[in-house]
Amino acid sequence: MTNVDYARFLAANGPDGYDPDKPWWTTHGRTYLLPGGYRFEGEPAQITHPRYWSVARYNGPLQPVVGVTWYEAAAYCRWLTAEGHTSNWLPQDQEIRLPTWLEWQRAARHTDQRRHPWGTEPPDPERANYQDTGIGAPSPIGSFPLGTAVCGVQDMLGNVIEWTATPDAQPGQTAPEKDFTQSDIVVVSWNSWAQGIENLCCGARDRDYPVNGIYYRSFRVVQSLRAHK
Repeated sequence: MTNVDYARFLAANGPDGYDPDKPWWTTHGRTYLLPGGYRFEGEPAQITHPRYWSVARYNGPLQPVVGVTWYEAAAYCRWLTAEGHTSNWLPQDQEIRLPTWLEWQRAARHTDQRRHPWGTEPPDPERANYQDTGIGAPSPIGSFPLGTAVCGVQDMLGNVIEWTATPDAQPGQTAPEKDFTQSDIVVVSWNSWAQGIENLCCGARDRDYPVNGIYYRSFRVVQSLRAHK
């Protein structure tokens, strides 16, 4: 999601940023926002914005929003689902949510277990934003059309690391998780503008706590039938 997309979500919360009373926050997400939740050094008692929302290096309108925790990404999805239902562009039996790790991989790899979304050619600065590209920050979405996956999705390698809806303990789980405690561990993709070429391949994954919204962490969404788990 871009900063422009995310700004609409922030505006829906209210003039002071996140409103923990809004219905799109999960139980553990609300706990994270309020005083007593996990904090980086120097953060306020109550969380109202993504960690790097005011940092010029990361807040270009078409750059992917960064510094978001899993809870913020999940809340965005729940908000957008409600928006879609109200505006009638999203069928009532469908939702917007974070992808599972298997779904993320399917989008990146197509059906042939390719090493890179674009095929067999090795990564280069024309196909992805990674360490060798030299940008040193998230690039605007769509900046690397030569790296587009078969399904049409861009930036599956490089640019930003992304949250999934899959617990690290069960990376092959097909159903998306709806919430995580602050001590749970979540699967994330593992390559970004800060990583070297050795990490730039489909299948590279890492894990992290859902409270850890770092400067190269973002998310993408999928539209699907409602999950009932």
